[in-house]
Amino acid sequence: MSEQLNNVVEKVKQFYKEHQTACIAGGSVVGGVVALKTIGLLYRVAHRRQVNATFRALEEDIVHLYIHPRWSHGPNFFPHCVKVETFLRLAKIPYVVHFTNEVSLSPNGRLPFIVHNGTVLSDGEFIIQYLTEQFNVSMDDRLTSQEHAKGLMVRRMVETSINYGLNRTTFVDYPKYMSDMFSKEYLLEPVMAGLLVRGMRKATIRVLNAVGYGDLSQEQYEVEFLRDMQSLEAFLSAGPFLFGNVPSTYDCSVYAWLQVAGEMGPNGAALSYLTSSKTLRDYINRVTKLAFPDIDDLQAPFETQRFIPA
Repeated sequence: MSEQLNNVVEKVKQFYKEHQTACIAGGSVVGGVVALKTIGLLYRVAHRRQVNATFRALEEDIVHLYIHPRWSHGPNFFPHCVKVETFLRLAKIPYVVHFTNEVSLSPNGRLPFIVHNGTVLSDGEFIIQYLTEQFNVSMDDRLTSQEHAKGLMVRRMVETSINYGLNRTTFVDYPKYMSDMFSKEYLLEPVMAGLLVRGMRKATIRVLNAVGYGDLSQEQYEVEFLRDMQSLEAFLSAGPFLFGNVPSTYDCSVYAWLQVAGEMGPNGAALSYLTSSKTLRDYINRVTKLAFPDIDDLQAPFETQRFIPA
């Protein structure tokens, strides 16, 4: 019975993919919304069953990290992906990285996410919390309550305010730069790269408007973005890492956004400041050397890469 159901679901899935327009038209004629929703539901069920089967076939007792494909300027173009992989490296947790742009595999529809012994988890901070418990990671054990409070504030500044500034600078203010970058990095035709960036620019504007960042004038946002970058520089000027001579989990966030931002060129006042700041550049290089000593080897064209700490 299960095999018969699988065959039916697979056929419906294939038919829906090949004849989606016809299904929509037929749904409006025969049974209306009910028929259309039924077909859509079967398709989603089939897709989820296929995804679950893929996850069950994965090697056990090792973390499987799903991220976007790499780029030539660092571990990844997407800071959230860099954050989680940096944590795995610094915590010396064995993992296999899988490169994909198929966000429908993820529980929240975004990358990164992990699969570990049947547990599928998305959102970088939840992933780090889970892995810290599962592997008894002690990166933050030495921190005081005051340092945790400072680290939380810095992380939120990086992942909200600096993230908004970076997205506005790159996708809103310099779309041509981003289009050229996507064309080169991901071997896209210039027209396709332009369409991709145009869509990302519209999405970025919607997000910035929703959080109020888009309401700032050009001058206001550049001042705020620069101020955040200078504040981060002040935090990092006291030592090699945020809290002393060894990195904490908070450094994973700081490094991820700074590393990507530092490769965006001197576009705008804040990124120009980052490019010229010895403190910030030294910090990026320091964490890269510690977490990704094999950075030059990461560009190999493989579908997966395995990291086993020494």
